[in-house]
Amino acid sequence: MLPTVFADVPFLERLEYEGLSDLFDWELVNNGKAVHLVVPKDVKTRPSVTTIAGEFLLDRMVFHVGQTADCGSEHSMNGRFYAGEVQKHFYNSKYDSYWKAAKVPGNIAIVSNLLESTDDYTPGWLGFADQLFHVNATNTPYHLKWNTKVLLQEDGEKCDDCDYFFYEGSLSMPPCSEVALWHVMMATIPISERQLNMLRCVISSTTNEPMNFNYRPVQPANFRDILQHRERDPKAYENFKLPSPEAPKMPPPGVMLPNPYPGQGQLPPQFPYPYPPQHGNAAPYQPHHAPAPYPSKPTTSPDYLDPTAPPRYQPTASPRYQPTASPDYLDPTAPSYQPTASPDYQDPTAPPRYQPTASPRYQPTASPRYPQPTTTTETPYQPTTETPYPSIYNLPLHLPNLPDFNFYRPNHHARG
Repeated sequence: MLPTVFADVPFLERLEYEGLSDLFDWELVNNGKAVHLVVPKDVKTRPSVTTIAGEFLLDRMVFHVGQTADCGSEHSMNGRFYAGEVQKHFYNSKYDSYWKAAKVPGNIAIVSNLLESTDDYTPGWLGFADQLFHVNATNTPYHLKWNTKVLLQEDGEKCDDCDYFFYEGSLSMPPCSEVALWHVMMATIPISERQLNMLRCVISSTTNEPMNFNYRPVQPANFRDILQHRERDPKAYENFKLPSPEAPKMPPPGVMLPNPYPGQGQLPPQFPYPYPPQHGNAAPYQPHHAPAPYPSKPTTSPDYLDPTAPPRYQPTASPRYQPTASPDYLDPTAPSYQPTASPDYQDPTAPPRYQPTASPRYQPTASPRYPQPTTTTETPYQPTTETPYPSIYNLPLHLPNLPDFNFYRPNHHARG
């Protein structure tokens, strides 16, 4: 959000363009986020701008728009937002490319113009707005010949209305690094609502949706100094106000203020503070006059401080609280509480009310699945006498009739 209080910094200089007022061959690109006008790499002479930081070469122009005439700009000026914003990205001429310069703070310069919606015809946008359909939903570059004089606000080689805000900030596109020198022009550029709708209707090459919400939300200043460069008569501005004669005049930067304490250890007349600060080896403070004595005759005190004055407040007699007749449980003269006869379960002398009956013990029945174990009597161990077997060597040898194994020989038929 840009400041609205008038100011002017003398060391800021006017912007000087070169090579942008002629018919130029651009590359119209849809990168999926915004419409870009890119300077071709094989161009012989790049357009440039000269600022207080040196010469910067143009790399591209980026267009941001919103859905309505009250949103779309990434800066707010005079307490309002605008329908769009076009940002011209330059890089320092000491580097070969834009992204090499973007690695070093202070080597990217951005000149931004706010787009204001109007119902009037704006011929300066012809040749650009009516050619946007060539990059609709595609990232293929389209070669466009267009004179961008409508974006320069220049008369010859210098700006015609070159008042601008200046601050050090970050890029509004990834990687959003804080390397840019921003120049936001105070004069807006008019564009018709019909041509704005052509920008809003361009389909993204990545999301297939209209790119009518491609602006970055307003970021906090974070204690940055936003300076102003003014060239017109200060009275020509609507927000310019002359300072009142009673207001103290501030000296220019770098000028030392005079010492408000003339002499060491001396209090100037009508000093607004009881004790001035001591400087170096100054003598201690000595008052130049004695304090005023207290008044010898006291003043008449008001009634609320005069002890002899009659009281101003006369309280009325309020009736005392008369309690009503309390019930018996609150009346101390009432007979005390007599408990009723307790039941048998609370009388220790009463016979027991529950007479347990003799319950038969559990007698298990014979289970059909598991047979009942039988009792066995253990008999003592009686060793038996084993009959001795005859020795195998004492038996007679009885051999069976064995077959003639020669019959099974292969040449049994050849025996004689």
